[in-house]
Amino acid sequence: MKELLTILLSLFIIGNLFSQDAEPAKWSYEIENKTEGNIEITLIADIESNWYIYAMNLPDGGPLPLFIAFDESDKLEFEEEFNSVKEAKELFDEVFKMNVAYYEGKTVFKAVIKETTNENLKLIIDGQACYKVDGSCIQIFEEMILTIKPIID
Repeated sequence: MKELLTILLSLFIIGNLFSQDAEPAKWSYEIENKTEGNIEITLIADIESNWYIYAMNLPDGGPLPLFIAFDESDKLEFEEEFNSVKEAKELFDEVFKMNVAYYEGKTVFKAVIKETTNENLKLIIDGQACYKVDGSCIQIFEEMILTIKPIID
């Protein structure tokens, strides 16, 4: 009986360790050339079941908010900064003792930049994701290279 209990406890601990290595969101993007030389960037987060990512605009003293930005060396001009297409949900976070906004499921962010001569843009995503089952949270960090095709007149 002790051996069975030890094996089950070991499997539980190993399972929790692997959940910490989980990839709570898979990121992809779409680029659309707009009129007047603007480029619309759509960033898509497919957030895994039972996970959520804290929103972009959170009050001070709370969890790490989602940060989406291009590398400063790209020197881009924005018509519109990155914003979520759908409204974030809210919950009372027991750890931070405050209401916080979060995203779950498929979440889309859009930004519009002015035409650029850069063909490859480095996008940085940084934030915090939490697992609903056990309440554990991990930092998410991703760097993506977005390929921009020049606008042909």
